[in-house]
Order: sequence, then structure tokens, then C-alpha cells
Amino acid sequence: MFLQHQFHQRVQIDTERKLSELPRLIQEELGVPCTLDQAAMRIAKVDPSAAVVQVRAAEIPLQVALKRALAPLNLAAKLTSDGLVITADFTKLARAGIATDRWAGISAKTVETMESDLNQTVSIESDDMPLDEAVASLQEQLHHRIVLDVFAMEGEGLSADIPVNIHAKETSFRSVMNRMLRDQNMTFQFEDNVWVVTTVTAAEERPLHRIHYLEATGLTKSISEAMQLIQTSIDPESWETLGGMGTMAPLPTGGSNRPGILISTTFATHLKIEALFDALRAGTVGEDVPTKSVPFQDSFGAIDSGYFCGTCLQAAEGGGNTNGSSQNAPNTPQQTGGMF
Repeated sequence: MFLQHQFHQRVQIDTERKLSELPRLIQEELGVPCTLDQAAMRIAKVDPSAAVVQVRAAEIPLQVALKRALAPLNLAAKLTSDGLVITADFTKLARAGIATDRWAGISAKTVETMESDLNQTVSIESDDMPLDEAVASLQEQLHHRIVLDVFAMEGEGLSADIPVNIHAKETSFRSVMNRMLRDQNMTFQFEDNVWVVTTVTAAEERPLHRIHYLEATGLTKSISEAMQLIQTSIDPESWETLGGMGTMAPLPTGGSNRPGILISTTFATHLKIEALFDALRAGTVGEDVPTKSVPFQDSFGAIDSGYFCGTCLQAAEGGGNTNGSSQNAPNTPQQTGGMF
């Protein structure tokens, strides 16, 4: 109650200083324990020793003053049972395209390489050009190795010289690859630091694991509804529930865990999910609705095994945490007064 009272107290403060100095100021001047969530600072790409905040308060509540001061850095103040924690505002970060997802088992440096390649523009004019020649042309422009998964291709009666048709000028590498390969029932993935052109079947047998976070999508209220939206709108037949190989499970909810879904599927399907969430964020405003911990049920009222593994189901029902949840969001003390 004391902390709640302090947050609603009107304060008089006018200062400009480094973010790293703000907790001491709050504690000394206002008598409120305050800490910086260092893990959240790294995620938000904020350097507390360099970032400057302006706290201007003329007889306004402390929570209002801090909200105004931290908003330009996509940060927020969270009231916990132990005091005030300055952490990331993940809704604002997500709208800015920061920390919207995380690949499992892929380093941050490799992810940067992947994203750079996908967005690089290339040009190609191909009428019945052999696939291996088209790939060689793209590789020369991309300056990154592209290999053919010959073994998988031969298993489906495909050869390196199958003709492809693609006409693209100054178009993203991601778009060119999708257009060039889809008519051949082929796709591409990023494996062992090279781009691999392979069959859809082979890609499904080597799924990639990625956490997709839900902030700013309008889907935070019910993770099960978010999962159902993905299954019905993105490559429906690729999911385990309809005989495919793709699976998904909700991240543990509660405490400081971020709402999200761990999805195992092909690289191409992950890109489609990313595009869907980008579109949702572009059209969603306002604050996120708190997440409900309710398992997904199919139309017959049964829990769908294609969505939930045992450990994830236990976590979704409030039965515990899973290994790795510490990677999804900073672990802060239990929240008591909300984020502002």
C-alpha cells in the first residue's frame, strides 16, 4: 500500500540526467526503491550510461512523470512488491519492430545476416533458365552461398537443371526465391550459414524453431485464439492437426513472461507468420489486453495435441515454468501495480 500511495503522490521534480542515474534519484528524492532491468535494457537496445531522460513534474503523480520521461526510449516503469523496476515497454518495442521474435538455436549475428540477405534487392530475367544457373546468378548478387539440396530433389524426381521462370528487377531476395520456387513445390531455408534450396517435404522434416511474441498484434488476450488464427490462415495443411509436421505451443504465462508462441515449422512458413503479425501490428492501436491462461480447445471441446505438449500445457494452466522461459523476457519480481 505504501508503494501504491507513493506512485500516486504528486511530485515536484525537474531534471535531465542519464538513465543509469535515475533509480538513485528516485530512491533518494522520493523514497521509492528503484532498479533498472538490465536484461530488458539489452533487449530494448538502450544503453543506460548513454541514454538521457528528462523528468519534468510540476505537481503531477510520479507515475505520469515517469511515463512521459521513459516513453521516448520505449521503456516503462513497473510497480512490483519490492519497488519500482524500469524495464522495456514490449508493446512499444513490437510496434517499432524490435524484439518481435526469437529464433531458437540461431545466434543474433546469424539472424542479422539472414535478415540482411532477405531484404537485399536482386534482379534476374529468366525464361526456362536451369535452376542451378538461376541460383548461381542470385548468389553472385547476394554475396552469400546458395546450395541445392540435390539429394532431396532427386528423391522427388527433380534435377538441378529444371527450368524456372522469374522476372524481377530490384526485388527483395525473399520475394524472388518464393516466386521462383513455389511452382516447383520447392522452398529455401537457412542452414549452417548457407541458403539451401530444397523440397517442401525435406524442409518439413527439418523444422526451425522460433518464438513469435504477441504484443501489439491484438492477440494477447487469448493465446489459443492466436494459435487458431495461424493454423487457419497460414499453410493450413502443414500443421500436425491436419496431418502436417508443424507444431506450436504457448509460452508459460504469468509473472513477467511475455505472451508468445513457440512454433516449429519451415523457414518459409515462419516468414508468412512474421508477415501476418507485421500486418496486425500496423493496424492495432492501444494497450495490450492481459493474457488469459486457457488451453486451446478444438470444435469438439478437446485439447488439441497438435498445439500443446505436456510441459507447455502444464505451464499454460499455471502448473509451472519451462526451461528457457528466462530467454523470453526479463524475470522481474511479481507485478503489483501495473506498467505505466
